[in-house]
Amino acid sequence: HEEPKNLSEYFKTTYVDTGLLKAGDVAQGCHVMSPSYLENQLERSLANFGVKTLDIYYLHNPETQLADFDRADFMERLGRAFEWLEEKVNEEKIRMYGTATWQGYRVPSGQTEYLGLEEICVLARQMGGPENHFKVVQLPFNLAMPEAWVLPNQSFGPNQVSFLAAAERLGITTIASASLLQARLAAKLPEFFTRHFPHFNSASQCALQFVRSVPGIITALVGMKNKAHLKENLMTAKVPPLTEDELIMIFQKTED
Repeated sequence: HEEPKNLSEYFKTTYVDTGLLKAGDVAQGCHVMSPSYLENQLERSLANFGVKTLDIYYLHNPETQLADFDRADFMERLGRAFEWLEEKVNEEKIRMYGTATWQGYRVPSGQTEYLGLEEICVLARQMGGPENHFKVVQLPFNLAMPEAWVLPNQSFGPNQVSFLAAAERLGITTIASASLLQARLAAKLPEFFTRHFPHFNSASQCALQFVRSVPGIITALVGMKNKAHLKENLMTAKVPPLTEDELIMIFQKTED
């Protein structure tokens, strides 16, 4: 489809005038997760892809809503979205759903945008029962953003653990986005890091191998614009991931 000539008018006539959006649905002037809007976007995605079912449907950056609404209101809104998502699973329009986030799971628990995975899993059980389909989280993870692995910001029972530890115990699949920090890790990496990846010749390969080696990361997502980059990055699949002990050794100080 061609981009509308007047985006403001398109937005008004398509979403506001039709009743798909109400003023109270929008957070930060850009984020909506009301069921009526999600229904519209799901149908558009199915039509655009030419399929009857999506494997995963992500709620994108739900933590954006916390800037405008208190946490109780946010959880109610998220619950309505989860209830709708469970209906779409029953209709076989999606197979599972999750949250694709940027800040939510990475920040300390006292920050406004914080998301508690255990609390969200409880909400999913309330909306969809013990066999609910909240199964996956996508979040940034790379050498410069390792919080999901190293920051104990998630509650699991009486304990504080890292996001990846909590996800494993709660049965949530974790997919890493920004594996190359939006290409900033593809140019050059410090020698203390690259020497632990003798099988690779490029910074991007080393950075990807790091991400895919961290326990709990199932997939390391990376954008590629040409065939050469695709071939280069796929080389990582020919080398076994590092063990957790080998990963820890990367960051240990060594005596000169």
